[in-house]
Amino acid sequence: MYNVENKKNNNYVSVFDDFNNFFENALAKEMKTNIVDNGNSYHLACEMPGVKKENIKINFENDTLTITVNKNNNNKEEKKNYIVKERYESSLKRSFYLEDVDANSIKAKLEDGILNITLNKLEEKKTPKKIIVIE
Repeated sequence: MYNVENKKNNNYVSVFDDFNNFFENALAKEMKTNIVDNGNSYHLACEMPGVKKENIKINFENDTLTITVNKNNNNKEEKKNYIVKERYESSLKRSFYLEDVDANSIKAKLEDGILNITLNKLEEKKTPKKIIVIE
Protein backbone atom coordinates (compact mmCIF):
# COMPACT_ATOMS: atom_id res chain seq x y z
CA MET A 1 0.00 0.00 0.00
CA TYR A 2 1.18 3.52 -0.85
CA ASN A 3 1.94 5.60 2.25
CA VAL A 4 0.87 9.22 1.69
CA GLU A 5 2.22 10.42 5.05
CA ASN A 6 5.81 9.53 4.15
CA LYS A 7 5.61 11.30 0.79
CA LYS A 8 4.33 14.51 2.35
CA ASN A 9 7.36 14.76 4.62
CA ASN A 10 9.90 14.00 1.89
CA ASN A 11 11.99 17.14 1.17
CA TYR A 12 12.32 16.20 -2.51
CA VAL A 13 8.54 16.33 -2.98
CA SER A 14 8.12 19.58 -1.03
CA VAL A 15 10.69 21.34 -3.24
CA PHE A 16 8.60 20.53 -6.31
CA ASP A 17 5.41 21.49 -4.50
CA ASP A 18 6.89 24.92 -3.76
CA PHE A 19 8.05 25.21 -7.38
CA ASN A 20 4.56 24.39 -8.69
CA ASN A 21 2.89 26.71 -6.18
CA PHE A 22 5.15 29.57 -7.28
CA PHE A 23 4.01 29.32 -10.89
CA GLU A 24 0.40 28.60 -9.98
CA ASN A 25 0.26 31.74 -7.80
CA ALA A 26 2.02 33.88 -10.41
CA LEU A 27 -0.41 32.82 -13.13
CA ALA A 28 -3.40 33.19 -10.84
CA LYS A 29 -2.57 36.86 -10.29
CA GLU A 30 -2.96 37.81 -13.93
CA MET A 31 -6.04 39.33 -15.48
CA LYS A 32 -5.22 39.25 -19.17
CA THR A 33 -6.96 42.19 -20.80
CA ASN A 34 -7.31 43.61 -24.29
CA ILE A 35 -8.38 47.24 -24.72
CA VAL A 36 -9.55 48.49 -28.10
CA ASP A 37 -10.24 52.12 -29.02
CA ASN A 38 -13.21 52.02 -31.41
CA GLY A 39 -13.22 55.76 -32.02
CA ASN A 40 -16.40 56.61 -30.12
CA SER A 41 -15.94 53.94 -27.41
CA TYR A 42 -13.44 51.70 -25.66
CA HIS A 43 -13.90 47.93 -25.42
CA LEU A 44 -12.19 45.88 -22.72
CA ALA A 45 -12.09 42.08 -22.80
CA CYS A 46 -10.74 40.48 -19.60
CA GLU A 47 -10.14 36.77 -19.11
CA MET A 48 -12.01 35.51 -16.05
CA PRO A 49 -12.14 31.71 -16.23
CA GLY A 50 -14.16 30.14 -13.44
CA VAL A 51 -15.28 33.49 -11.97
CA LYS A 52 -18.94 34.18 -11.24
CA LYS A 53 -20.33 37.65 -11.91
CA GLU A 54 -21.22 38.13 -8.24
CA ASN A 55 -17.47 37.91 -7.45
CA ILE A 56 -16.62 40.84 -9.74
CA LYS A 57 -16.81 44.51 -8.78
CA ILE A 58 -16.34 47.28 -11.36
CA ASN A 59 -15.86 50.95 -10.41
CA PHE A 60 -15.24 54.03 -12.52
CA GLU A 61 -13.90 57.09 -10.73
CA ASN A 62 -11.53 59.93 -11.73
CA ASP A 63 -11.13 58.56 -15.28
CA THR A 64 -10.00 55.21 -13.87
CA LEU A 65 -11.79 51.90 -14.39
CA THR A 66 -11.05 49.46 -11.57
CA ILE A 67 -11.94 45.77 -11.73
CA THR A 68 -11.76 43.73 -8.52
CA VAL A 69 -12.20 39.96 -8.51
CA ASN A 70 -12.53 37.64 -5.53
CA LYS A 71 -12.28 34.09 -6.81
CA ASN A 72 -13.19 31.40 -4.35
CA ASN A 73 -14.17 27.79 -4.72
CA ASN A 74 -16.93 28.00 -2.12
CA ASN A 75 -15.22 25.13 -0.37
CA LYS A 76 -15.71 26.20 3.22
CA GLU A 77 -15.20 22.62 4.20
CA GLU A 78 -13.50 21.07 7.17
CA LYS A 79 -9.88 20.05 6.90
CA LYS A 80 -9.35 17.08 4.67
CA ASN A 81 -6.39 14.85 4.10
CA TYR A 82 -5.54 16.15 0.61
CA ILE A 83 -3.08 14.22 -1.51
CA VAL A 84 -3.09 16.99 -4.15
CA LYS A 85 -4.70 20.41 -3.77
CA GLU A 86 -4.42 22.60 -6.87
CA ARG A 87 -7.61 24.64 -6.62
CA TYR A 88 -7.05 27.97 -4.98
CA GLU A 89 -8.73 31.12 -3.79
CA SER A 90 -7.44 34.49 -4.87
CA SER A 91 -8.28 38.12 -5.29
CA LEU A 92 -7.06 40.50 -7.94
CA LYS A 93 -7.46 44.18 -8.72
CA ARG A 94 -6.55 46.01 -11.91
CA SER A 95 -7.03 49.64 -12.88
CA PHE A 96 -7.02 51.30 -16.28
CA TYR A 97 -6.85 55.03 -16.94
CA LEU A 98 -9.33 55.97 -19.70
CA GLU A 99 -10.06 59.65 -20.16
CA ASP A 100 -13.13 61.17 -21.82
CA VAL A 101 -15.48 58.31 -20.82
CA ASP A 102 -19.21 58.78 -20.28
CA ALA A 103 -19.54 57.08 -16.88
CA ASN A 104 -23.32 56.75 -17.26
CA SER A 105 -23.05 54.60 -20.37
CA ILE A 106 -20.65 51.89 -19.14
CA LYS A 107 -21.94 48.36 -19.77
CA ALA A 108 -20.44 45.04 -18.72
CA LYS A 109 -21.26 41.42 -19.54
CA LEU A 110 -19.62 38.18 -18.40
CA GLU A 111 -19.89 35.43 -20.97
CA ASP A 112 -17.87 32.22 -21.45
CA GLY A 113 -15.17 33.35 -19.00
CA ILE A 114 -14.65 36.72 -20.69
CA LEU A 115 -15.70 40.00 -19.07
CA ASN A 116 -16.62 42.46 -21.83
CA ILE A 117 -16.88 46.12 -20.86
CA THR A 118 -17.98 48.88 -23.23
CA LEU A 119 -17.23 52.47 -22.30
CA ASN A 120 -18.68 55.13 -24.58
CA LYS A 121 -16.63 58.27 -24.95
CA LEU A 122 -18.05 61.67 -24.15
CA GLU A 123 -19.27 63.50 -27.18
CA GLU A 124 -16.94 66.27 -28.16
CA LYS A 125 -18.32 69.65 -27.43
CA LYS A 126 -17.79 71.50 -30.67
CA THR A 127 -17.14 75.12 -30.06
CA PRO A 128 -18.44 77.22 -32.93
CA LYS A 129 -15.81 79.13 -34.79
CA LYS A 130 -15.82 82.78 -34.03
CA ILE A 131 -13.90 85.47 -35.76
CA ILE A 132 -12.48 87.96 -33.32
CA VAL A 133 -12.43 91.53 -34.53
CA ILE A 134 -9.45 93.54 -33.38
CA GLU A 135 -10.38 96.99 -32.13
